[in-house]
Amino acid sequence: MEINQISRKLLTEMTTSRSKSFAKTLLSLAEKIEEKSDPSQTEIFLVSNIYHFLEKLSILENNIQSYVKDSEGDLLGDKLSNLYESETMIGSSKMFYD
Repeated sequence: MEINQISRKLLTEMTTSRSKSFAKTLLSLAEKIEEKSDPSQTEIFLVSNIYHFLEKLSILENNIQSYVKDSEGDLLGDKLSNLYESETMIGSSKMFYD
């Protein structure tokens, strides 16, 4: 399986109702712990980790969406041509291309 295919599959799995249900359950757990009048140190760490995890999961989903979107239109030849066409000349290399 190619990277692009795996990325699409992962993105599909992340956006299914099952994954969204998982995230809602985590959020519900964090909210219930936050409602406690005197949470333990472990519960405080758990809430913190849940919010960090959900934030990272959201960032990962956005990054995968961007990757899939960017890679759909790019062929290997296009990437190489874009690399050489957008290359900026630095230092003495400018002298040879003027």
